[in-house]
Amino acid sequence: MGKKIVDISHHQGTIDFSKAKAELDLAVIRVQYGSKKVDTRYKEYVAGCKAHGIPFGHYAYTRYVSVADAIVEAKDFMARADKDAKFLVADVEEMTLKNPKDIIPATQAFIDTCKAGGWKVGLYTGHSFYKQYGMSKVKADFLWIPRYVTNCDGTPHKNKPDMACDLWQFTEKGKLAGVKTPVDLNVLNGNLALDYFVKAAIEVAKDVIDIVVDKVKEQAPAVEVAPVEPAKPLPKVTSLGDKFAVQVKAKADIGVYKGADISGKFKTLKSGTVFSVYGYTYAAWAVPGGFVQMKDVEPVAVTIKTGGLNPTMEADFRTYLKKIGLDGALNLAKGGNPSATITASGLDLVKVRKFLDEKGWYYK
Repeated sequence: MGKKIVDISHHQGTIDFSKAKAELDLAVIRVQYGSKKVDTRYKEYVAGCKAHGIPFGHYAYTRYVSVADAIVEAKDFMARADKDAKFLVADVEEMTLKNPKDIIPATQAFIDTCKAGGWKVGLYTGHSFYKQYGMSKVKADFLWIPRYVTNCDGTPHKNKPDMACDLWQFTEKGKLAGVKTPVDLNVLNGNLALDYFVKAAIEVAKDVIDIVVDKVKEQAPAVEVAPVEPAKPLPKVTSLGDKFAVQVKAKADIGVYKGADISGKFKTLKSGTVFSVYGYTYAAWAVPGGFVQMKDVEPVAVTIKTGGLNPTMEADFRTYLKKIGLDGALNLAKGGNPSATITASGLDLVKVRKFLDEKGWYYK
């Protein structure tokens, strides 16, 4: 058994990471409890991990009540996540959905939204919850399951999860140097190696390529094998043009890259820089001459005001907004044939503008 894998939240209080680092392979830090409650210690824990070279990921305790709400929670999660986190996790432990049948599509929407932002995303859910609600139908990059015994001495026991999973949380009563409270401890439980969790996705991909190259050389030692490069097409770039360009703000000092695959860094933008983007891939924004990673920037919100909306137009608009996860975002002025305002950012703003254009409705 290697060092410890711990998940932590504000319940652990002050942590002395100078002591904890000797025992840790990985920390998974809670960022939020639903959308509205940010973990009060997560930035402190991130700083501690960075200062002492401890790899870390993030998890969000989910509280969404619908598919649309799940998308909102996921976006809030990504906006708060530190850019150096190795992965994100959706922690689904309670039935908070208005319609329990929506638990699968809502959880999938949360995960897919994070993956579209360029993240590796796992699912954490209870042992009984997994069975009761058919969580095996959810597709994630890895599965994390808790299963305890009553009298645990802080080491892995024989009562493993019934289902195949990649991480097993075996106790909530573990000990970690530098922490005064009990902690949740975990171990690898599947085919994924520790490197999968402590390295960014691009680092893992490079390791796989190196292994393939070495294997080819072993099988044909007499033949000079040229380095193998992955035959990977560049990500598709969707243009927004000047009309639908949106603004974003750098969360920290960020790189600008020549390639849509985030290769060839050629300059740095300072933290807080606001700039326009004119296209996008699944994980990057297109800027003049290059690309920036979506996870490194925060979309700037813009308020749009429409012309007068009759009841039919209003109903049509609200239906569309619900479909894209902006349910309840429309603010209608009172009286007569009222105008309305809606505040949106990023691709949501693009979608709203295109909808209004397609309808031929006035807005500014």
